[in-house]
Amino acid sequence: QARKISEIFYDYFDSHHGDQFFQIGLKQAKNDYEKAQMYSKKAMYNLDVKNYPQCVEDYDVVIKLDGTSAWDYGNQGICYHMQKKYDDAITTIQKGLSIMDYGAARDTLAKSYSGKGREYFLAHKFTEAEENYQKAILNFPAPGRFLDLMTLYLKTNQVDKARAALREAYEYAHADYTYEEIEDYARKTFAKYKVEYKK
Repeated sequence: QARKISEIFYDYFDSHHGDQFFQIGLKQAKNDYEKAQMYSKKAMYNLDVKNYPQCVEDYDVVIKLDGTSAWDYGNQGICYHMQKKYDDAITTIQKGLSIMDYGAARDTLAKSYSGKGREYFLAHKFTEAEENYQKAILNFPAPGRFLDLMTLYLKTNQVDKARAALREAYEYAHADYTYEEIEDYARKTFAKYKVEYKK
């Protein structure tokens, strides 16, 4: 059965027999859904080994064969994001979210908006940077996203807004981005822009 082969395919793909299992699975697949499952396993493998261009191509096939899984769009969005193709990531993830809304996709979407925002920030396009930072926060608020906004406001001499963004960052402190880490980053950034540090 193609599905059974699909289940063991991932374990063997990084061996010399991986492509053989893949080709057998495709030949035995009875319909587009089962073919999509084979390509999905291949795409997930390429995502894990950071072969992002091939991962995107694999998910193109998956989505063409069976574009009903929000997870396929979400994973392809990750592959785009890791290549800094933020617009492609945003478009793809939004398609997945129209099928099913889930937190991991929202987080990747927010990361892509943050990535766009940082590119605009480095290009001194601060209005566009702020817009993308705000979209990141709207989709998945997290300390680093508020700190991006804080930095932008310090750079543009909007000190009150910078302090407000910092207070929001503290509200979202968690195990992966602690209160102490937020404070350390904030103190250094306020000092960089020669502004008195206040919460």
